[in-house]
Amino acid sequence: MFSHIVSLYRESKRSVIEDGKFCYSGSVSETLRTVISACESVDDTYGRFEDSPEWTNDDYVEFCWLLADNEHGRFYSNVDELVARSRTLSRGERPQNFYVVEDDYLAGEPNEPERLQHAYELCDLIHLLSAISLVDDTSTATSPKKLIFVIPAGEKAPPRTLSLSTKLEPSTLAENRLNLLPLRRIASDENSHALHIHEHRSLFRLAVADAIGRAPSDVNTFTFLINCWPEVLEKYAFDIDCFVSNFSFEKVRLEIAQMELDFSGKISSVMGDSAAKFLGLPLPLAVLAVIYKTEGIIEAYLLFLGAILVVLLFSGMTHNQLLQLARIDHGFNIIFDQFKKKIKSYPASIAGRLEQAERGFAKQRSFLVRTLWLLRVLAWLPIAMGLALLAWKFHPGFQQWMVRQIPLWP
Repeated sequence: MFSHIVSLYRESKRSVIEDGKFCYSGSVSETLRTVISACESVDDTYGRFEDSPEWTNDDYVEFCWLLADNEHGRFYSNVDELVARSRTLSRGERPQNFYVVEDDYLAGEPNEPERLQHAYELCDLIHLLSAISLVDDTSTATSPKKLIFVIPAGEKAPPRTLSLSTKLEPSTLAENRLNLLPLRRIASDENSHALHIHEHRSLFRLAVADAIGRAPSDVNTFTFLINCWPEVLEKYAFDIDCFVSNFSFEKVRLEIAQMELDFSGKISSVMGDSAAKFLGLPLPLAVLAVIYKTEGIIEAYLLFLGAILVVLLFSGMTHNQLLQLARIDHGFNIIFDQFKKKIKSYPASIAGRLEQAERGFAKQRSFLVRTLWLLRVLAWLPIAMGLALLAWKFHPGFQQWMVRQIPLWP
């Protein structure tokens, strides 16, 4: 029905509005006749004729229309007046029935005036901030919203709770258009289950709280926030970068710890596998004792051959352990190089942890290599001792030759 009132105004050649009414006197077109008929049947909440239209010869009419001034429909001289007087805009809701005289624009029509687009943008800002903040229940349906933001406690400052009244002022329309994309992204219901969405909303609330916390007492806080909007986005972007960096560094820290555990476990596994085999090391020594007590040369050589077989088997297993250790070392270097290439971009704590991991692995590997080679040498020592024992016991000529080779004491 409000559209009939606007049509009446337009067909009346957009007469001057004074004292809440517009008047017309002049010729009548078929369109105007139809509109007058429609307006005579509208509800009084949308306005009414001051007196019944006066017709002259069916082609001339005089009338005055009293405009309504309520939520059912309002005429505004311009967008500034709309922003100043509209209660719904300051609550983050777009008004439905209104007409802007200066721009000849009826709500819902295409090609919105640029200043009205800006006003709608500010309205969307209020709606989006309401989605991520706490709303004060004391606000009524006809007053601006009161959004609650909190600045957390600092080292020497207690936490602060700030109330933001969303009262719009016409002066905000003179500011540059706002970039609401970051706020739309985190306030959208579609992203309510996105990864770290709660952290992103918290960081945006902190950026807003930081801005309104600096607002002078004699300035509209919401207007101050709009003027500082680029700074809000800059602080939010910086906080997000810090959050992502910390999250990434924490992930790197966990990966380094996991790498240490994995490779330490692998080396310990090699040592554990070797420990069971090391129990056979005393067997060749026991064979020496038996050879020493054996009188037959054949039995002695058979025992000696058995000892050689045991040592060969033991030496082969030790060699296999060294090969396995070399593969572990190769795998560690491949994975570690991926971290080492980025070490300059890591904070000092992570860089130090990388160096500590490298030193720890090198020490553990070096200890295991020395242990395996020592055991390998010890395994062949009974064989050398067995050869000497066989020569001494069953080959006297060799014994005498050996004595001659040894220089006598003076």
